[in-house]
Amino acid sequence: MTLVEILGDDYAPAPGDVFEGPARIGPSMFRLFDGTEARLAVGGRSISLNIVAKNLSPEDAREQLDAACG
Repeated sequence: MTLVEILGDDYAPAPGDVFEGPARIGPSMFRLFDGTEARLAVGGRSISLNIVAKNLSPEDAREQLDAACG
């Protein structure tokens, strides 16, 4: 699992969202595919996300999320 911080207010997470972007910690630009595209090769929009942590187990993701929001 990946822990992501949203940068800006132009995106609200939704089930089924798919992101395409670099696999590194830190701020980056991603393509967001929200399920309305016929194919992932077409469409999407750019959004800024900050990857806080990656490759987490579900338990570690919950722990980090709770710590970040607490």
